[in-house]
Amino acid sequence: MEYQISDIAQIIQGDCILNDADHQGVRILSIDSRKIFFAAKSLFLAIETEQNDGHNYIQDAFDKGVRNFIISKKDFVLAGANFIVVDDVVIALQKLSKKHKSTTSAHTVAIIGSNGKTIIKEWLAELLIDQVALVKSPKSYNSQIGVPLSVWNIQKHHNLAIIEAGISMPGEMQLLEDIIQPNTVIISNIGDAHAHGFSSRKEKLSEKLIMTQSASNVVYCADHKVISKEVGDRLVSNSISWSTMHTADYQVAYDQVENGTIIVISGSKIKYQFRTKFRDKASLENLTHCLVFIMSKGYKLDTIQDKIDGLTSVDMRLSLTDGGNRCQIVNDSYNADIASLVIALDFIEVHKSMMGKTVVLSEFDQHQHASQSTTAEIVKLLQDKEISSCHLIG
Repeated sequence: MEYQISDIAQIIQGDCILNDADHQGVRILSIDSRKIFFAAKSLFLAIETEQNDGHNYIQDAFDKGVRNFIISKKDFVLAGANFIVVDDVVIALQKLSKKHKSTTSAHTVAIIGSNGKTIIKEWLAELLIDQVALVKSPKSYNSQIGVPLSVWNIQKHHNLAIIEAGISMPGEMQLLEDIIQPNTVIISNIGDAHAHGFSSRKEKLSEKLIMTQSASNVVYCADHKVISKEVGDRLVSNSISWSTMHTADYQVAYDQVENGTIIVISGSKIKYQFRTKFRDKASLENLTHCLVFIMSKGYKLDTIQDKIDGLTSVDMRLSLTDGGNRCQIVNDSYNADIASLVIALDFIEVHKSMMGKTVVLSEFDQHQHASQSTTAEIVKLLQDKEISSCHLIG
């Protein structure tokens, strides 16, 4: 999906300065001049934070071929590039992503809570990858900046979008809800994480539940009393509860066996049994959230067990290990999509000690659902990152 820079200016209500008539189409958003690919179709957002100022990297982005920018300081306008001047670049990013989201039709799942959001997101995507064209937040992109960047990745061919959302203070969740516009919300749990920004645990939960205000369904565990009470006070017909000890829409039983756990989930018209190698409470709860969502939405269950067998504990950090012949190996084998490839290649760029750069690519998770432009984007990405050789599997 491509936007013209003049249309973007209207969406974010900014002043447009057009200095390059040949490069006005935008497909990619960038906030880091070190991580630019497909520069001709990139839009660089000069975000100013307490630690840094993106305006200081406009020249670097320009030198790498970027010709479209959103800025808040007019003094940084360069000849030969297009600029949109706004009061706040982060707000502009949020407005743009909100508009983009409204043009897509994917069933959108927002994952909220204190712990387990990223694991639920990754596992849910892994379990459904063969059934639906899906997109998910890269890594732990769940902030006021990360969420709009994640939503921007939703394209017209996607049927399911899984977006995690995190907050650290009151007032943030409403902004994220406006951007994500979720159909379903999964609530992981409410712990002490980020409690310093709130006066109480209840206030923190109340803020998080703003994400549910327009959702068609809310999946949660009724065993968490504070969550169950707040959801019950707010919602009537659109909650999907599960419990190991109370009356709920889905009754869940865990049976510890020698090699793991048997999970039995019973609904009003369905009962299914799954097995998993996980035995700890957190992993079982995270997995159950995924399974209840899958069962409630009527996805096929006959292939889910094979997917469960392949689940691993999610390590969100790329691993770097020493290989033979003085080489270094960057391993990101858990994910296989364009967003993850970009992050892995950016990781390589940071380690300048590496001489040649070789990439081994297996079949991408969503390749069978994507258009030929996806393949072209992969090729262009490898070219821009000056990959020495590429080995393809599958």
